[in-house]
This record gives sequence, structure tokens and C-alpha cells, in this order.
Amino acid sequence: MKRISYQIYGIVNSPLGLTYNQYCRLHKYGILVLENYISPAKCKQLIDEIEGMIQLEVLINYAPEDVRIFHSERLSPDIERFFSDICLQKIASSYIGLSMVNRGCLANIVHPSSLDIGSGGSWHRDSNFPQFKTLVYLSDVPDESFGAFQYIPNTHRFSYKFLEALWGTRQIENTRWTNDEVHTQYPSSQTCSVTGEAGTLVLFDTSLLHHGAPNSGPQRQPRYALTNYYYLKHLKIGVDY
Repeated sequence: MKRISYQIYGIVNSPLGLTYNQYCRLHKYGILVLENYISPAKCKQLIDEIEGMIQLEVLINYAPEDVRIFHSERLSPDIERFFSDICLQKIASSYIGLSMVNRGCLANIVHPSSLDIGSGGSWHRDSNFPQFKTLVYLSDVPDESFGAFQYIPNTHRFSYKFLEALWGTRQIENTRWTNDEVHTQYPSSQTCSVTGEAGTLVLFDTSLLHHGAPNSGPQRQPRYALTNYYYLKHLKIGVDY
């Protein structure tokens, strides 16, 4: 399959070059899933490192089940390599069409819970304008009950946001949605869950409607992940975790 060259699209060919079809899928759906970005052995090592960080960094919790470690790249050389991956930065820049930089890597543990909340809280858009993140699962997520990343395809498009406002169902500045609001606007059949083994990489536009499903299955195992936050290079802003 022909690969997009950096000279044309700003995407390097190796080690994470995207095919033309992959690049088109990312733009069409606002998301692209790639397997085997990190080896299972390295994922296990990173999980051990994250567990060791918990007493060292300030945490923020949308709920006790959603543990977040800010700027984890400062505490681990291996996480710093994910944070500094130039290939991912070039993909982010190519997608947005402007020079992007990574402002921080979030290490996240979603503990099992009977509550109807997962990573990041309720359904939301990070912004109504295109933004970019890369997420990698460090533990297996074989189905949505393991705390899978969920999204509504195509909702990163302006036409969807315009129609939401036109129909009077949403104030456009309100980027947080309840479950009832999402499923009133979009049938539950449209909800997609990203499943995969440890090491699965997710590239996505955060103006896509998304959230983390609750870790509510019978497995009673935490879900571990890392997330890079990309922003315009010239903007001097903090990271909105």
C-alpha cells in the first residue's frame, strides 16, 4: 500500500507512517486505531512505573475511580519517549494543518466501579474546534466494560455541531453532555467502542463526541492508559486535563 510521504503531508514514513487510506479514515471519522504500538512487555513495565508514581505527583480525580497523573513524562524515561515521539507530533501537525507540540502526557488509571462514570467524566468534546490527542492502552480492553474509549463517529465535523445548535437541542458553548442528551441526539447504535490489546494506539480529534466507558465488568481489573495532549506551537497555555 502506498504511504504518504512527509514532503507532501507532513507524516513520516517510519516507524509510524500512515497509508493514504489510514490518513483519509482519520479525517473522515476523526479517529484512527493502530495495533501493536507498544509491546506487551513494555506495557507491563509502564504499568509498574505508573503504580510507583501515585505517591509522587499531584492527582486530579473526576471520581475516585479516575486517577490522573499530570506530566508523567517527567517521571519516566519510557513515558518520555511516547511523549516525544516525533512521528505522532507530525501526524498531529498534519491533521490540524499547523505546527503542533505536545504539552503533556497524562497517565491514567480507571479503577473498577459500579458507578456510571469512566475516564474523563461524562460525554464531551474538549473543544468545538479541531484538537488532537494520542492515547495508548497499557492494559487489554477486550470490550467496553473494561473502560473502553467510546465515541460518536463524524461528530468532529462542523455540520454536526451546526445541526445540534440549529435543532435547539444544545447550546454550542456547552461541550459536556449527559448520557440522556447523547442518546436523544444520537441513537445508541451509533456509539463505537475502541477495543484492543495492551499497546493499541488511538489517534483522535478531541472535537469528536467521546468519553471513557465505566470500568464495570466482572474482571475487576484497573484500566491503564497514557494520553498525549497536542496544542498549537505558538500558544503558551497550560494543559486542560
